[in-house]
Amino acid sequence: MRFSADRRFVEEARVSFTQPGQAARELHIRQLLPVYLEAGTGYGNRPLLEWIHGQYRGELVTDVVRFDLREPSPVLAGPIDCLAEMRFEDQVGYGLFEYTIFGRIDGFEGPGHFNSLHGA
Repeated sequence: MRFSADRRFVEEARVSFTQPGQAARELHIRQLLPVYLEAGTGYGNRPLLEWIHGQYRGELVTDVVRFDLREPSPVLAGPIDCLAEMRFEDQVGYGLFEYTIFGRIDGFEGPGHFNSLHGA
């Protein structure tokens, strides 16, 4: 995986498929647009969010939440679904790439890094 320079976000990933006696075949994945599942979707950590997916809050109730994506926040450190371009040999497709990173990863500093949320 290749991470962004200042965050724990996957920019690209590669999955190798191997069989004995054959050359490895690789799937290349490139993130196009992230969706932070714990931030604003209602899928997330109940203590961190006021609103949870499927929660009844009254008839015709609407709400809005805002997140500064430049600042580390526990709700941004959860699962990420992203629109991704996927290439396998001569084929190109687009779909969902979901990943979660747990714990500290060295080498990330500056605005937006999440190591401070994981015991750094």
